[in-house]
Amino acid sequence: MVGPDFNPPNSGTPPQWHNAEAGDGLQPMTDPDPDWWRGFDDPTLDMLISTALTNNPDLQQAMLRVVEAHEQAVAAGAAALPSLGGNANYKYEQLGLKSLAETLNAPEAFAQTGPAAKPLTDLLNELEAPTPVYQYGVDASWELDLFGRVRRREEQANAMAEAEADQADDALVMLEAEIGHGYLRLRLEQTLLKTQRNSVQIAAALLTLTTQRQALGLASEVDVDQAQTTLLDAQSQLPAYTKAVQQAIDALNLLTGNIPGTLDAQLIAPATLPAIPSLIGIGLPASLARRRPDVRAAEAELHAATANVGVAVAAFYPDITLNGNAGVTAYNKNFLASWASIVFAAGPGISLPIFEGGRLTSNLKLVTAEQKAAGLQYRSTVLSALRDAEDAITAYDNDLGTRSRTAATLQVAERSYALARDRYALGLMNFLQVLDAEQSLVRQQQLLAHADFSVTDDVVTLFAALGGGWQENSVKIPAPQISVKLPPTPAALDSLANPN
Repeated sequence: MVGPDFNPPNSGTPPQWHNAEAGDGLQPMTDPDPDWWRGFDDPTLDMLISTALTNNPDLQQAMLRVVEAHEQAVAAGAAALPSLGGNANYKYEQLGLKSLAETLNAPEAFAQTGPAAKPLTDLLNELEAPTPVYQYGVDASWELDLFGRVRRREEQANAMAEAEADQADDALVMLEAEIGHGYLRLRLEQTLLKTQRNSVQIAAALLTLTTQRQALGLASEVDVDQAQTTLLDAQSQLPAYTKAVQQAIDALNLLTGNIPGTLDAQLIAPATLPAIPSLIGIGLPASLARRRPDVRAAEAELHAATANVGVAVAAFYPDITLNGNAGVTAYNKNFLASWASIVFAAGPGISLPIFEGGRLTSNLKLVTAEQKAAGLQYRSTVLSALRDAEDAITAYDNDLGTRSRTAATLQVAERSYALARDRYALGLMNFLQVLDAEQSLVRQQQLLAHADFSVTDDVVTLFAALGGGWQENSVKIPAPQISVKLPPTPAALDSLANPN
């Protein structure tokens, strides 16, 4: 085969992660778990992802594109096989021999001698009479593909089918990550709603305490008004948190391919954020290019572009085709089954381009440029994959520190509020100091909820950046069934070359 052969490119990944540090729970020597979400030990999350594998319409569309690309590869490979067709026709024909004889001006060429000789005019009249012509037979052709044009096209189509399969895997990885993010967002919103309800309870208790102190002459009416304002403000924020919870549930219904309300009963019950795995395998950078579906797809597209260069080079070489036909030609239907009516022809044909006005040269330059662009796109995809992973590692490490500091601050805020409330009850602290402590406590509770969410969400982002989630799960997606009913004609034998 003419043209360049494809060699997998060197990904150029570094030997070690730049931002991974010891002690953060990340294990470079262990590959990521393909079922990474099971590390959260949350049955609801498992159910959501399992449902999405079978119901999500975007994922089904991606699988259909894989089927389309596969059939295109089969069609490209069919060009390497012989083609066979049948034909039959009937026509009423007049030869126009008299005109031919007059044109040649050579009646002596038709002269006859002997007792059975007929005048030239009678002979021409008999041949000139319109007559029916019956024909039927088969035609066959086979391109020998001596220079690999057909095989390069088949190679290109197979590479594109592989790219579509990798893109479907990438869609699966992104869907699993979206569900992970969406589920964690739901648990965050439920935690924030619970925190806000606790804030309402604290404000109500503070109002009760302030009212009691006013009755004893230990608090002013201004303190009561401020306590009531705080309670009303906390209550007015509850609908926004409730709305956020419902919107998070609706988003999960959409991702799992369900109409709104389908999963409400299973998701509406509040639950905390799942605990992150104690050890997280991230593998080495060298394995990232083999694991990330988008990098694999970019490599397959480079393969297709390389094969297309071979197609363009083969266009400069001759096309050699074996052609043949056999059949029957009869001027009387009684001779349709006679050996005397059999006609056939067979032989090779060659087509050699000589001058195409620069079209072939221009096309070769075009596909070569496309190949170089595909190589650069592969390199860009690898760099983006490395950046995604490094950013996710950095975010996880930093958010772990933020979460630890926020948890310590919340403990201080809880002690400060408890002390302020007790001192206020004893008349040793004014109301504004208590109110400030209460607001600080609520704020730290919400900050801790966000910090917990950030760390857990970082784990999902990290697994998606590492390309986990498709290796063992793409086979769980129901394969689209494309069934066709072939017409009852001889051409239905075409299915023998593609039984699938």
